[in-house]
Amino acid sequence: MKDKQSNELLGHFYLDLHPRDNKYGHAAVFPLIKRAVVDGKVTPSAAAMVVNFAKGTNERPALLQMDNVITFFHEFGHIMHNVCSKANFSRLSGTSVERDFVELPSQMLENWVENKDVLIRLSKHYKTGVPLPLEFVEKRKKANKMNEASNTLNQVQLGTYDFVLHTALDEDLLKQNLNQVQTHAQTEEGEEATAEEFNIDDIRR
Repeated sequence: MKDKQSNELLGHFYLDLHPRDNKYGHAAVFPLIKRAVVDGKVTPSAAAMVVNFAKGTNERPALLQMDNVITFFHEFGHIMHNVCSKANFSRLSGTSVERDFVELPSQMLENWVENKDVLIRLSKHYKTGVPLPLEFVEKRKKANKMNEASNTLNQVQLGTYDFVLHTALDEDLLKQNLNQVQTHAQTEEGEEATAEEFNIDDIRR
């Protein structure tokens, strides 16, 4: 991969797209070489995207379902994170960043799939070359908003519960605060947990 304007080599990436025996069964990007500057010389990065998309057949080429496209964009965000990194030290290069930033570039690219203009540009029928119909794109955008409010509230609940666990100064205060958000905590049996079931010493360990 090179910078278009300067022709500078940014790094290398490898695509391992299809399943095979004994292959890693999920989707991930593995850094192979992390960018570093040693004695003034730049060592460019290298990373591999490993996924398991269906192979083509004699009747038709390899086709990606929508979830596959989202996965590709997500993992390619990790590729871009590794290759475009300008860090001078390998331990800070690419995805070797604070945990909450690791997924940011990949989620940014993932969201592009839902952009109408992008989706029309990257899609086409393998026989006719016709892109996805606009009405399908609009229906998908609306469908993706289903339960969005509930999902957001769930994240608020989880965040509130986390704050309660990590800010209680003593056991009594912990129980008092947990009683206010006890519906957010679930036991393995799926029942609501009460404050009495929690021990602050166990939580701190």
